[in-house]
Amino acid sequence: SASDTILNVPKLHFYKRKSPSDRLGSCLCTGELVMDVAHGVKRPRFLIGDLLVMNKTCLRKLPRRDRLHTAQKELVDPRRALKGDKAPLSVRVKQLFPMSKWQKVLGLKVSHRTKGLVFISSVFPGSSETDADMTWTKDGDGVTESDLVVAMAKHTR
Repeated sequence: SASDTILNVPKLHFYKRKSPSDRLGSCLCTGELVMDVAHGVKRPRFLIGDLLVMNKTCLRKLPRRDRLHTAQKELVDPRRALKGDKAPLSVRVKQLFPMSKWQKVLGLKVSHRTKGLVFISSVFPGSSETDADMTWTKDGDGVTESDLVVAMAKHTR
């Protein structure tokens, strides 16, 4: 779609956790670019939605929760440890919550615009055509709540 874009950010580097002066090899992440506002200052932030390749190793067969944990531990945390990093944007892992918390999540305040909720099935490990990945927004765009219930029921049978 028109909103799908591949970003190559030349000055964005990921560093090895155990050797912070060394850079990781090729990494491929999916996610969303947002504009955060902190103390009145706008700054671009990339929210990692999935980590598919890290250090030239394919991670797609791992469960999504493990891939996101790896992204936090191996990509985000080492960058936070570097003081004075002049990267053109900050990087964070997009938070996932259990289905039982979805109503609370709608009330959360974040420092950037949101599209609402994305429901992702955790029934199947890895990436698969059967993953439920749908957006439900506060203002009614996207799918309806009943659509989500039907879709989630299909994925949990």
